[in-house]
Amino acid sequence: MVYFRARIEYMTEPSQLIDNVNRIGVHFLVDESDTNSTDILTQAEILAGLATQPDARMRLALIAVLLQRPDFAEYVHQAIAPMVEPNKITLKLYYTAAHYLQIIYATQLMDVLGSYEKLPDCFSEELKIEKEIHATEQLRRLAERHKVITGIHLNWYGTYNHAAQRVITRLKKERTWAAV
Repeated sequence: MVYFRARIEYMTEPSQLIDNVNRIGVHFLVDESDTNSTDILTQAEILAGLATQPDARMRLALIAVLLQRPDFAEYVHQAIAPMVEPNKITLKLYYTAAHYLQIIYATQLMDVLGSYEKLPDCFSEELKIEKEIHATEQLRRLAERHKVITGIHLNWYGTYNHAAQRVITRLKKERTWAAV
């Protein structure tokens, strides 16, 4: 089910998104309701749906999806196309954070995922992040840009890293559970 909000062009029900994110093997979000959605969303709908959520943990799941399913990168422009500007920038910021985190945590991600595709750098230039510096510094600068662009003065650098660490920790646990 899709519903509308003032500054949001379209948004998917949170429970539907959580079901779909879990369905693709990304166990970052928990839904306390017992509803299981039968609606299967496309990759672009999942990305757009997460980007348009008012709940910060739902938007943060973009990083988890992109780190675990870098194949979703090919749908990011399709997801962005119909969105209104505040939501487009949200997806671009989180996508770019996932791109840098994938570089920073390459060893750990390789350990828990095996081989994986690299996320192409789609938005660094648009977000005015220099390409000639280390990924850790790029992520720091992205965090500062995030504050400026959104006006939300949060520790974005720590938030991005927290998402990556949660993904890696969860995947390590899943690997351990599978071995038992």
